[in-house]
Amino acid sequence: MTPSWEPLLAAALLGTARQPWPAPDGLAPEAALLRELSAAAALRRAALPPRRLDVPDAPADLSAEPACPAQAGLVLAALIDRGAWALADEWLDIALDHGWGLPPAALAPLLDRLRDQPRWRAPLARLAPGRLRWWLREQPGAAREAFFPDPDALAARWSVTPFDERAAGFGALRARDPAGALACLRSTWKGDAAEQRARLLGGLLDALSDADEPFLLDALADRSAEVRQTAVGLLGRLVALGGGAAWLARVQAHALPLLSVERAVIRVALPAELPAPVAAALAIEVKPPKGMAIGERAWWARQLVARVPPKLWRERLGLPSDQWLAAADADHADWLPSAWRAAALAHADAEALAALFPAGKRRVVAAWRNDCPADALALLPVGLRLAVARAALAAGNLDWALTLLTSLPRPWDDATCAALTEHLLATRRIELDDPRLHARIDLERLLAARGSAAGLRDWLRRHDALIEAEALEKRLAEARAIAALTDPDAVIELKPPEEIVAAMPAPPPTTDFVILPALVAERIALHDSLTPSTKANS
Repeated sequence: MTPSWEPLLAAALLGTARQPWPAPDGLAPEAALLRELSAAAALRRAALPPRRLDVPDAPADLSAEPACPAQAGLVLAALIDRGAWALADEWLDIALDHGWGLPPAALAPLLDRLRDQPRWRAPLARLAPGRLRWWLREQPGAAREAFFPDPDALAARWSVTPFDERAAGFGALRARDPAGALACLRSTWKGDAAEQRARLLGGLLDALSDADEPFLLDALADRSAEVRQTAVGLLGRLVALGGGAAWLARVQAHALPLLSVERAVIRVALPAELPAPVAAALAIEVKPPKGMAIGERAWWARQLVARVPPKLWRERLGLPSDQWLAAADADHADWLPSAWRAAALAHADAEALAALFPAGKRRVVAAWRNDCPADALALLPVGLRLAVARAALAAGNLDWALTLLTSLPRPWDDATCAALTEHLLATRRIELDDPRLHARIDLERLLAARGSAAGLRDWLRRHDALIEAEALEKRLAEARAIAALTDPDAVIELKPPEEIVAAMPAPPPTTDFVILPALVAERIALHDSLTPSTKANS
């Protein structure tokens, strides 16, 4: 065991003549002291406890670690060496998709970046489980907690732990012990601020079950509207998972009678009153938001309809979801479709989502923007979001297309890349005072960062071809102008001016990319370097 720092420092200051230092056979005391001092200094800088130098560490268990193809390992090493962390992040996603492991030399630099990239915790635990367990075993408690919070330790000191640490570790605690996480949440519920309660309550989505329903029902009476709406959203997801019987019984009793079918028209019976116990039991906001053009009774009905799973509305109305919009009562068409869309989102009902948020129709893009808040996009199937993003681009709804595309994981499919390429090429010469400029810049950056390799390659090819065609057209125009000055008859006869064009100097290479083309080239190179043969070796 290396001695503690104080005796070493004292011996170094006094010297071995005044402060004798034990030395192994054949080693001078001064040399032994320097060896111990250098080892202790290294451990101290690394925040590691003292240890014996003559006993090697137990090796990491590598039996469960997947192998990494040699070419893939070289690519990651090059990315780390250049500090290309965004591309390294994409490499980790590719490795997870193909079941690769992590190259031996990559773990340490990636751990160094873990504070800035907290989402790497889960990928590193899957790509290098044996080495990560070894590394954590060697760390002192404080350093280990900073990188990978211990759920058991967090639960033991939950009430005295700062909120930011509780929020950061709640997900791991919920994954380890759902009931224990709920108990911790209960223990500090009344003392937490409203924003804190809402944030921790949202963490119950992981491992959500009927055991959480009583607490969620109690949260419906919370004094914070944000907490109440979070609880309503979680109860909706619980129903979608096949649970939430108590909540569903409340909803059916008060909401189902509002809609009925008469002569192929969906009629609405607005509630005559809203008793306070009913409003509290279903978390109904009594007053509509300021500026919203809707009556009070219609506002109650809108919220009640949104509480019902679309599956129950299909059973109640006897109509599939794709017939609701056409059959809706015209007197309530200003809010009823929005209520159905909210129900489809809250319960992640795929059939209703496809019917009520149809893709490819320009007139419905506004429905997406008005009735689908950005934080609800994650509930929608990826394919549906891609399709609607393409519809938004076709409708010129750039801000909404940007919101949709930002919510999508990479890489995008080739069809979406092609649609965005068409838009970017069509608006390539957009004016600086055009209000669409900033959205176009953001779309271009998104395509560069998330497009598929094939989509990016097509974008570059078509962009370069357009630049070349425009340059040729300019040179032909200049050639015709020269010919008009020297031989007017030649211009009238439309003689081809290839000989004049060939004699003109080539235009300098230009690009109107807002982002650096290097990012596009690097992402294409990353995917190309991980060739099918490399993937087959995994």
